[in-house]
Amino acid sequence: MPDYFETDPVGSERLLGKVMTGGNKIKRRRQMIGRGFVAGFVALVAAGTAVGATQLGHGASAPAATTTTTTAPAPGRGGYVLLHPARAVASSFVPGHPPGDAVDRDTRTFWAVGTRIPLTVRVPYHYLKTVIGPGGVKHRVQVDSFYTRHELSAPGVGAWIRLVYSSPHNVVAVSFLNGDQYPTRDFSRAVRPANVEVIFSLGAPQYLTIGNIPEFQHFTIAPRRTTFVEVKILSVFPGTSLPFAAITDLGGYTWGKPS
Repeated sequence: MPDYFETDPVGSERLLGKVMTGGNKIKRRRQMIGRGFVAGFVALVAAGTAVGATQLGHGASAPAATTTTTTAPAPGRGGYVLLHPARAVASSFVPGHPPGDAVDRDTRTFWAVGTRIPLTVRVPYHYLKTVIGPGGVKHRVQVDSFYTRHELSAPGVGAWIRLVYSSPHNVVAVSFLNGDQYPTRDFSRAVRPANVEVIFSLGAPQYLTIGNIPEFQHFTIAPRRTTFVEVKILSVFPGTSLPFAAITDLGGYTWGKPS
């Protein structure tokens, strides 16, 4: 299946309907895409820091965040163009929710992954010890130490999904529609990616933070000439009832009309 293109991502979101409702929201989204704004700051959050904090898997850590932005094209020279991949593959998936469900532009479907990776966690602790000082005086001092614990990560951490193109393209932006958007529209019931690593066939990876909101989020990146866009989940927002991570929609974009 060859790549094909879509020149109006905002229009596509309007057709999807279940998350892009209301004229004001669509107008704001069009303005944001036209100006090339980044839909979120990049920051990696340590596990279990507060209510709503992301879960890396009880003490794991993510790479330092980086962010770069591009400049929007001049008026009259086009804008973002959605690239439709020839296929989508993934590290694994929950039966009934294959990786192709993240690129079918249908909010009733989603890619789901429930795998967990083993982690070795260093747990700090301290104890008091009696030492004898000069003149035989005894002192109680605190000794800091740690022990190791083996456990599993949160669902989806370490999993990846890859959009494969039939020929190289200049990818300048990616978009996400997080979680399970159907049928209850309660996207928080499934685990959702929070921090991700975006990998390309050439060039350095890009680290992004996805907001915990049920809307399309667009991120501009330093342009990459690539044959694929791979998203690896580094941390997640906890789900309320489903034991897997979900992405409803994922896309890569180029500028203007594809050659």
